[in-house]
Amino acid sequence: MEQVCCKKNKTFWLFLLAGSLLSVLLLRTVPAYCQEQLRIPLTKFNAPGIVKLTNSDDSYSLKIATPKRWQVEDASLELAYVNSTALLPTRSRLVILFNDYPLAQVTLEADAPEGLITVAIPGRLFKVGYNDLKIQVAQAFKEDGCIPSNPPEVWTTLEFIDSTLEFFYTRKEVPLSLASVADFLFDPKISEKNKVHIVTETTENRDVSLAALTAAAVALRFDYRPVQFSTGQALLPGRDNIVIGKRSFLQKITGSETVQGDMGIFPMPEGDGTIDRLHGLIYLGGGDAEEIRQSVEAFSILSLPLPNVQFCDITEVRLPPISSYSGKNRLAPEKRYTFRELGLATTTFRGQHTDPVSVQFTLPTNFLLEGNRDILLRLDFSYGAALREDSVFSLAVNGKFVSSIPLSSPTGGQYQGYTVRLPLSYFRPGSNVFQLDAVMTPLHTTACEALQTDHLALTLFESSTIQVPEMFQWVKLPQLSYLFNDGFPLTAAPDFSQTSVVLAQRDERILAAALNVIAGIVQKTGVLPYGLTVTDAVSESEANNLLVIGSREGLGENILHASPLAKNITLPVHGRLPGTLRVVDWKDRLWQMLFDEVPEPGTIAPDIATLGTDIRFRPQQAVLCEFESPFSPMKSVVLLIAEDPDDVLQASLLLQENEVAQQCDNGFVVIDFDGRKPVVQQADLIPSYSVGEITAYNRISYLIDKYRWSFIALLTGLLAFISLGLTILLKRRRRNRLQAMNMEEE
Repeated sequence: MEQVCCKKNKTFWLFLLAGSLLSVLLLRTVPAYCQEQLRIPLTKFNAPGIVKLTNSDDSYSLKIATPKRWQVEDASLELAYVNSTALLPTRSRLVILFNDYPLAQVTLEADAPEGLITVAIPGRLFKVGYNDLKIQVAQAFKEDGCIPSNPPEVWTTLEFIDSTLEFFYTRKEVPLSLASVADFLFDPKISEKNKVHIVTETTENRDVSLAALTAAAVALRFDYRPVQFSTGQALLPGRDNIVIGKRSFLQKITGSETVQGDMGIFPMPEGDGTIDRLHGLIYLGGGDAEEIRQSVEAFSILSLPLPNVQFCDITEVRLPPISSYSGKNRLAPEKRYTFRELGLATTTFRGQHTDPVSVQFTLPTNFLLEGNRDILLRLDFSYGAALREDSVFSLAVNGKFVSSIPLSSPTGGQYQGYTVRLPLSYFRPGSNVFQLDAVMTPLHTTACEALQTDHLALTLFESSTIQVPEMFQWVKLPQLSYLFNDGFPLTAAPDFSQTSVVLAQRDERILAAALNVIAGIVQKTGVLPYGLTVTDAVSESEANNLLVIGSREGLGENILHASPLAKNITLPVHGRLPGTLRVVDWKDRLWQMLFDEVPEPGTIAPDIATLGTDIRFRPQQAVLCEFESPFSPMKSVVLLIAEDPDDVLQASLLLQENEVAQQCDNGFVVIDFDGRKPVVQQADLIPSYSVGEITAYNRISYLIDKYRWSFIALLTGLLAFISLGLTILLKRRRRNRLQAMNMEEE
């Protein structure tokens, strides 16, 4: 009996040991599918802060992005609203629909006009791609009788600024296919913070330029979503990694012997030997430097469909041609573009109140937008019959009304090539939005009768065109807002072929900051930096624009002395507006007597206070500035600097946020991020300079602008010399004429 018990105990312990070993093996290979939680303000879904619904039956829709990488378990919507106190609760409702499925309906109470509702959205309703979240209202303020159209007391405001959508989701395993790069790994529908780690063999200039090209390609695939890049010579767990180098380098850092081809994808190895199948490792390499660059270029081409295989060889890469007008919806002078080319298909407006459509395009920042030149619109459209004569087709530029077309014919109309001329002064350098909206009213609108609105229709055809006139390339700098518009002046050549990156230190944080800045610019231009060069030293013969990034300690003396950091600090005098203290001198009185005009008096005191000291930074503070290159005229230096590399990296991430970028103006900004929200302070410390085509006309303009007082002195001297010469010639002629007359008399 004792022997049997002993045998059973041995069997039990063997079984327990085998189970433990099997559990360890499973834990090392199976990823941990933990549920994640993400709360997003509704304003992040391209919605305004407040939307007002004013019709008796009105609605507003949002597009909710769901990436293929997520398995949404469920979601929770918090919606804040305020309704009019004139509404009848018995007939007024707010209904929330998700992909046409009604989730909830709420009575709009006059006694409790402010509301905050929470609605659960089941995971089964989500589909990969874009989901429709629709909020519609039925608003009534009278039980019976004549109900006027759009009464002012009927309204409900949706407070999107205080509303959120919370996701509960798990990540899916990364498919071991290169085709998953475009629609799975780097997908603009991913709403969380996107982090990508780039691994290079060294920090030499060649490897840094390849890392910059790779980061730009990743950022373009994410489209408008900010991406936080990091870099180093080792893998970083917990995020997607991209390794650039020889196959032997990848084998070394992963410990894998199965590396094949010039490009491939693996599950992400963890430091403890486990496998993270929720993140991917992409390999871009080859046998030598040329093959490695070829792999990076192949990865960067967005139009190239990557194959549905784990590994592939790259035999040849042909890069697309890049001109000075390459980029997202970037218009070239004297070329006609259809609305379809700019992303607007044929659209029909229906009903009295329609949603406007937009055409987005970019005018190169270095163009001189003169008011005496026009952008030419040729519109193809048709509208229905029985419209009242006050119906119009309205045109707006960047949210400001500029023109309208009357829809006054009671029999309707068809137009092809309807011409509208808009002065260039209506537009701005960089990104512009052209909006079109139809306001249509029925011909018969008798009170207390049901309106017939089905015939209210206007169709705008995609064959409509826009044409930009010939323009001079001439712009005054510094202006940091241009940098966040289309990357100018660093993108004077869209492929960065006229730009060099100067790294003050070979620190991983400084390299990551450079990748963040370049990737952010490329997202705006849509052109990859194939021509970018990287250097750590600048010669006196440098002819490129410069992007300088680093901490103050490693900044070169030649750049430091040319920057505003080593100059006196000049700031406006506190307590009065610039130009307040003025005096009228004899020149002003003479001008007033001759032309009967009140001249602008000259200043008698400087409007700025000067402090003779260098600018210093405190922790969690960085400076972004732009100034003329000390090495080449009409070239610029963009400098991002802080005392510590960590602060430089943090500043590069903050510059990707719209709230920070929109405050960067003039030529010098200080970014403080030691509080809950970053604070941006501007200063006008840098003298202006001009950049443009080096023609005879522009060269003269440049010299006049740069050496204004010298030019005035030269012009005055030249006029005096000409006057003196004419005086001498006239006196000589008069003397000769008098001598000739005397000789004739004799």
